[in-house]
Amino acid sequence: MIMYMKQLLIITLLTVMISFPVPVRAVANTQTPSSVNINIEQRIKSKELQKQITTRRQEIRKRITTQNQAVKDRVQQLREKQASRQAELKARLNQKLKDRIRALFQRLIRRLEAATARLNNIADRIESRLDKLEEQGIEVDDYRTRLAQIREKIDQVLVDLNAAKSEIDSILESDQPRQAFQAIKEVIRQTHQDLIDIAQDIRQLVKDIKQDLKDQLKPTPTPTN
Repeated sequence: MIMYMKQLLIITLLTVMISFPVPVRAVANTQTPSSVNINIEQRIKSKELQKQITTRRQEIRKRITTQNQAVKDRVQQLREKQASRQAELKARLNQKLKDRIRALFQRLIRRLEAATARLNNIADRIESRLDKLEEQGIEVDDYRTRLAQIREKIDQVLVDLNAAKSEIDSILESDQPRQAFQAIKEVIRQTHQDLIDIAQDIRQLVKDIKQDLKDQLKPTPTPTN
């Protein structure tokens, strides 16, 4: 009987335990005040860490922006400095080129002026010769007219040379000295050609005068009976 009662009691207890299970999950999820404080502290630390990270990122971005601007400024300064050096070098080269052109021009002008003076001297001698021929009763009006035309051409060359000398500085002060040099070369070329033409006119005049004198001084043949 006692054994039966024990078995019955055990069966009853087992039945009660099965019918009313212990709420293990609820117990497991229950937090103590200390654990709650720990979680709050962790959240606060996490927010502070996130804030520090954000601040650090902003500082890094600001530093990068500043460095980039500094690099841009430095590059701009180098470009401006290089441009200034190039402009200075170009101006120096242009000045040397202008000095060379001016020296060449002056040398050519002296040569042309010397050639013009020689032609003028020849014209003077021709005129002196015509005076003597006229004293001898030889007709020289046509030669004087041609000689006057030659003198007009010589005077025009002198006018062109003086104009070129007065304009050389203004021509060389242009921003394009090479083009200015070409313009000066054209002036020199044209003046040189004018002098060549004048020299040919003088040679032809002298030749005609000599031929005319030869014809006039040729002895008249004595008529024969």
